[in-house]
Amino acid sequence: MLDCLFDRIKKILERFIVAERLFLFLDFDGTLTPIVSRPEEAHLSEEMKSLLRDLERNGRVLLAIVSGRSLKDIRGRVGLRGIYYVGNHGLEIFEPKHGMESLVHKKMIEALGEIRDGLNHQFQDREGVFVEDKGYAVAVHYRNVDLF
Repeated sequence: MLDCLFDRIKKILERFIVAERLFLFLDFDGTLTPIVSRPEEAHLSEEMKSLLRDLERNGRVLLAIVSGRSLKDIRGRVGLRGIYYVGNHGLEIFEPKHGMESLVHKKMIEALGEIRDGLNHQFQDREGVFVEDKGYAVAVHYRNVDLF
């Protein structure tokens, strides 16, 4: 049986206090920002950005923002230079000292364009569905579909 994080919070905090270094991975949508109807509506609050900036400046903490968003999108929304970013669920990685690396072969981008076009055609008449091209991935958003 798995342990619940909150059942072990005291022990976890004790380890944090004595750790020489921490690598903190945080998700953007639904963790650093509230879940919203459309991806472009998600915004990082000034309070959260200030907290992330404090973590970035802390010499003991390496900070990474992990997201299903494209690397360009997530870096633009967070806007901190000295942290790691992981976009498209790990297909794109930005490391502060070495820049960006993509794990997607160039030929796949053409195929993704065809998939995107096919999905757009398939869902064009479905109210509340939209297809998002993330460069190295394609997402079908259906949160706004009225099921009843």
